[in-house]
Amino acid sequence: MIEKPSIETHQTTTSSSEFHYESQKVEEFEKNSAASYHSHNIDDVEENNIQSGTHRGLDARHIQMISLGGAIGTGLFLNSGSNVANAGPVGALIAYCIVGFMVYCIMTCLGEMATFMP
Repeated sequence: MIEKPSIETHQTTTSSSEFHYESQKVEEFEKNSAASYHSHNIDDVEENNIQSGTHRGLDARHIQMISLGGAIGTGLFLNSGSNVANAGPVGALIAYCIVGFMVYCIMTCLGEMATFMP
């Protein structure tokens, strides 16, 4: 078992033994996490059991939603610059506050309707 050096023996300069100790910890962590990740076999899982945990992979809809979010985000930042140029900083802030309040009211109404009639 590897023991961590005590606080009293810790020096301000980093020695090569400390680097070796840290690299051993990283290697053990990677080895243990890889072994636990790959230890599950699909044959061991019954048909009725659902595996829990994260899955690595993107479906087509995930990629579409990421690209849609990127397009909306880009449009928001580019259009806000032209809005500030046209209306000035205070005018753009007032306009964004008014539209934000309207969107808040609409989303609150939609939330109420969704809970009233699911």
